[in-house]
Amino acid sequence: MKNHLITCIALLSIIIFENISAGEKPRNYLCQPATTDHLSGILVPYASWHPFPIINERKQWENIPGDMRSSFIAEGEKYLEYKWPVVPASVTLDFKRNGNRSRYESISFGRRKALKALLFAELSENKGRFLDAIADGIWAICEETFWGSSAHLSVQSAGKDLPDVTEPIVELFSAETAALLSWAYYLLDKRLDDISPLLRPRIRYEIQRRVFAPYLSTDFGWMGFKRKPNNWNPWINSNVLLATLCIQDNETERVALVGRVLQTLDNFINQYPDDGGCDEGPSYWRVAGGRLFNCLEYLDGCTKGKINIYDKPLIKNIASYYYKMHISGNYFFNTGDGAAKLNPNPYLLYSIGKNVNDEKLIALAKYFYKVDRENDEDEYFEAPVNIILGRLFGELDIESNTAYEPLLRDFWLPESQYMGARSAENSSKGLFMAVQGGHNGESHNHNDVGNFVVFADGKPALIDIGVETYTAKTFSPQRYEIWTMQSAYHNLPTINGIMQKDGAQYKATDLNYESNDEFARLSMNIAKAYPEDAKVGTWIRTVCLNRNKNIELTEKFKLNEYKQAITLNFMTCLDPVIIDEGIIALKPNTKFQGAQLAIEYDKNMLSPAFEKIKIEDKKLKKVWGDSLTRIVFTCLKKNLDDTIKIIFKQ
Repeated sequence: MKNHLITCIALLSIIIFENISAGEKPRNYLCQPATTDHLSGILVPYASWHPFPIINERKQWENIPGDMRSSFIAEGEKYLEYKWPVVPASVTLDFKRNGNRSRYESISFGRRKALKALLFAELSENKGRFLDAIADGIWAICEETFWGSSAHLSVQSAGKDLPDVTEPIVELFSAETAALLSWAYYLLDKRLDDISPLLRPRIRYEIQRRVFAPYLSTDFGWMGFKRKPNNWNPWINSNVLLATLCIQDNETERVALVGRVLQTLDNFINQYPDDGGCDEGPSYWRVAGGRLFNCLEYLDGCTKGKINIYDKPLIKNIASYYYKMHISGNYFFNTGDGAAKLNPNPYLLYSIGKNVNDEKLIALAKYFYKVDRENDEDEYFEAPVNIILGRLFGELDIESNTAYEPLLRDFWLPESQYMGARSAENSSKGLFMAVQGGHNGESHNHNDVGNFVVFADGKPALIDIGVETYTAKTFSPQRYEIWTMQSAYHNLPTINGIMQKDGAQYKATDLNYESNDEFARLSMNIAKAYPEDAKVGTWIRTVCLNRNKNIELTEKFKLNEYKQAITLNFMTCLDPVIIDEGIIALKPNTKFQGAQLAIEYDKNMLSPAFEKIKIEDKKLKKVWGDSLTRIVFTCLKKNLDDTIKIIFKQ
């Protein structure tokens, strides 16, 4: 009766979501072939699910290179005397009172990092030396009132406050915690019973009441039944699915949980554009598309290949998106809250590339693996447990010599409205540009319709800043008071003194993309990205890469009224210098070497000014250093109908 009720609620929710999603027929790649009865027949029983060797299977563990096992043991030894600090109520209330989440997360995340280190130390050494500390960690985490982040307590009915123990909520880090404890349960197996026969039942009890029960009975917004889901959906589902497979030995409940995962994952897949574009950018792709692939790998394994959708064109496009957005080295075309510089996990990329049979993604994975090795950055400790285990036991031919950056000459994602082009394929030499259309209601949105970036010889010149460290304000009604969210701090015009507005109705229209051996060009009307007060009729922005020559920016506009001078804003990490009338040179500085760019403009139409912006935020400092510069061109003419052209060249 309980499972029937859950199924009915889920089906009703799906119907509601379908009506909201413009009447399009959902793909339902996962649910269509896997009804409840069918799932019961294909799901591997609890006792048969064995993805990795447990601690007693010593031959496999001792086949791991000795230096690697020694590094795990050394890391675990750091936590043998760990004191397992508690999270005071006053620290939990930080987020409600002042928007600070770092003190809370430092304690909470620190506990989980310690447990993971101790777990791998014992798995590597197998002498029982770490078991008491592991038991302390498991017990301490089970005793916590709340497993998630204080920043996510707004999901509960009581809102931002202390956690309400009568209303367990399933969010990112409660699901992550369930997965970590489940790995300890699975990998240490009966070794935990040797410490106490009550340890493993406690893990099962806490995961059941905190995660499994609310997951089955509650329609959380991130599930996507009533609104468009974002990265929370696959991120949480990957952890719930893993915990289910590791510890749920009741086969009826096991089928119900996996069935619910299929339903909610389908909601995520159903709303994905056919071109595979992630509106949260490559930073969040790791926990959006990347976590989707974690789920698909688990589902493939726990059904012995009966649920396998790697051959779907959409799934292949979700994988290829990552290298399409790759610029050079660690730089990616970042959008929204994404960072411009990333350190991808090569093992995740490799696994995805192998599953979808994408040679380019495999090559990129090998490239980042090689870079990590050269920089001595092959750190196992920061990765999720499944990635570490895949590294230790997977058949990863990641050290072969076929590593390279698949630098595409062009890409165009027509639904997501992202494009990129470079002077020559498979070379970072010359110019690269990337342009976005879209709308201002995207997940992790910035008001950035029509924004573009320019790189010279693989180095940043005109940039998208990214986002500062998250605070309560970041996800509040005051979000667009933050300067990094505003169009004036992107490479965009301010029209009649008005910036772009947030909301899906503020968007690009009339997009036209062309590409050939000579050029790559995207034009769009960005007038609708601005509110009525901007008094703009049309604003046709065209960005064109003329290969091995230059990049042309053309702004052709018609205003309904002139109220204030138009300004064109450009963000750069280089040092701008006026070297002649109508020419600005962007020159290398201490932080950024190897890139130069000249900006040519009509001195009779535009007057430039430079605004130095001091960077205070640690997250931005890590990417951009101590300061950036905003170049502001003021239009000297008051014409309602005109054209502005700017040339960028090396």
